[in-house]
Amino acid sequence: MASSDGRRLSVALVDVAAGREGEFLALANEFQGLVAQKGYGSVELISDESVALRYYAVRRWTSAASAAACHADQAAQALTVKMYQ
Repeated sequence: MASSDGRRLSVALVDVAAGREGEFLALANEFQGLVAQKGYGSVELISDESVALRYYAVRRWTSAASAAACHADQAAQALTVKMYQ
């Protein structure tokens, strides 16, 4: 797509375990800060109004390369592992 500006979007659905919401939100906030600080893009966390403890992580990457760099970033990987536990 020659007319594409290079930005990318990804969305992840996350169901948080009961009693772990506070921990999840703290980790998600840390991940949001890391993504912004390193210039990978931005992350918005949206709660599902109809399903308790369900969130959508909307990631807006500055480019496909930024998304790949974030996925390869050890600090980002460590946070992601903690969030999915």
